[in-house]
Amino acid sequence: MLTLVPDQVIYKYKLISRLGGGHFGQVWIANDQTVDANIALKIIDDPNQTIIQQLEEARIGKRLDHATNPVSLRFGHAAYLAGV
Repeated sequence: MLTLVPDQVIYKYKLISRLGGGHFGQVWIANDQTVDANIALKIIDDPNQTIIQQLEEARIGKRLDHATNPVSLRFGHAAYLAGV
């Protein structure tokens, strides 16, 4: 599991507070510094979860049509965060 802390900046996202986590990764409230908007950021840190699995999760989430359901805008793998 990656060690993440509040105020850490990953790519363009500044971590605010941890919402939770599980087998595949962690979910944080983060600020997208490009547009100054708070978002939910899921950071996948399990090297066994493939891009295909992430894409499938995003597609399933997209089919859930409810006002409180977050929209997946972007996805990637923690390997992208090497050196964090």
